[in-house]
Amino acid sequence: MQTQVERPGPMHILFGAATTRARVLEAIPDWLWLVNAPGARLLILVEEADERNSSTIALASLNAALSDAGINGIVEASPLDFERRYMSLVAAFRRHRRREEWFATIDDDTAFIRGLEPIWNMLRKYDARKNWLVGTFSEAQAHYGPIGRIAFGGGGIFLSKGLVENMTKPRSDGSSPHSDCDAEHNWGGGDLRISHCAYDKLRVEVSVETSLHQMDLLGSSHGVLESGQEVSSFHHYKSWNHFDPTRMMRAGAICHGICVLQRFDAPSHYWTGQDVAQLATHNISLTSPRTVLAYGVSLTHYPTLPDLAALEKTWNDAWDHGVFRPTFNFGPLRAPQGEGSGRFTWQLEGQHVSQQQQSGSKWLHQLYVRRVEGQQDSVVEYVWLEK
Repeated sequence: MQTQVERPGPMHILFGAATTRARVLEAIPDWLWLVNAPGARLLILVEEADERNSSTIALASLNAALSDAGINGIVEASPLDFERRYMSLVAAFRRHRRREEWFATIDDDTAFIRGLEPIWNMLRKYDARKNWLVGTFSEAQAHYGPIGRIAFGGGGIFLSKGLVENMTKPRSDGSSPHSDCDAEHNWGGGDLRISHCAYDKLRVEVSVETSLHQMDLLGSSHGVLESGQEVSSFHHYKSWNHFDPTRMMRAGAICHGICVLQRFDAPSHYWTGQDVAQLATHNISLTSPRTVLAYGVSLTHYPTLPDLAALEKTWNDAWDHGVFRPTFNFGPLRAPQGEGSGRFTWQLEGQHVSQQQQSGSKWLHQLYVRRVEGQQDSVVEYVWLEK
């Protein structure tokens, strides 16, 4: 298959995260979206060193690890507790600003699985000189009652240059709207404090972008990833649902991230007679309705065609404090299809790039693997040409 993508120019964004020293080292392998990313820098605020603990990781070691990974970033220590440290990122953005027009607070398990070009395209519709707070809500209706309609940090909170300047602009006495908020908003998470401060002091509400995802879902997230909906950010991939975001980021290398999660028909004439015969021995008939490739995630064959315009609900309803009712972002839902009956699925497990010597063209080879009770059942290879 061939892909052709027009690439827009980069946008300068300073990302910020509040976390711990140990979690920085854990997160670096997942931050592929930041590796050699044009225009992107990362600011991390961690706890101060515990002189009583000889195993405390030095700031120099953390900064060296970022540099070695190809990430343009800096790690600084802060005496504040975690939530105030998160809130203080806004003031830190002002101190560290260079050419950036936009600033973003993230969690250390936020992944921009399609790279940064979709984020640049999202932000281009806003005038960064004005006050903008761009983000997304939680998918969990249960979260709205106690804290209201705020931008949830796991999906990424994007603050315009104008908003950061106006939130942190010093008055004659040295105070600022941000410092007022730091004193007044002393409860809740850092994302809640930033959202409330923007509204209380400057009357700036959240501008919702549905491609950003907090992912307050428990259980499997493959229904979201295979839905064909636009997903730019993804959260909780190490805890509430588990998957490896780096596979999707690597899959996006040939299309600058734009093609990741796009759905493609894989009609029966794409398959050879040998393919059809082999899969028939596994009770998979390719003469029935449809096979769909969710690029960078999976290949799924449906013996009976479901409503592909509806999102397959693959997560659990259980929630710690009552019924979990995801109502935001997803639109119509459909019941989960049973693996081995309602659907047959090959998950992306391996990929590598080869290059033609004469033309210099790059080929991306992907292996989609179906497993039954943990054992490999069959493999489908896709080969993509970068143009």
